Amino acid sequence: MEAKEKADADSSVARARLDAITAAHEKLTNDPATKLTDQDKLDYQAACVDVEMRVMWGEKMQTEVTDASKDLETATER
Repeated sequence: MEAKEKADADSSVARARLDAITAAHEKLTNDPATKLTDQDKLDYQAACVDVEMRVMWGEKMQTEVTDASKDLETATER
C-alpha cells in the first residue's frame, strides 16, 4: 500500500502546484498594472504542462497499484 499512498501524495502535490500556478497567473492577468511578457506566458504554459503530466502519472500509478492489489487479493483467495 505504500506505493498507492505515494501515488496519492504525488498527485495531490501536483494538483496543489497547478492550482497555485493558475491562481498566480489569474492575479497577474487581472491586474492592469502588471504586464506579462511572452516569456512569462511560455513559462506558465510549460509549468502547467509539467504539473498536468505529473498528475496523470500519479493517477496512472494509483490505478496500477490498485489493480495489482486486487490481483493479489484474488490470488490469495484461491
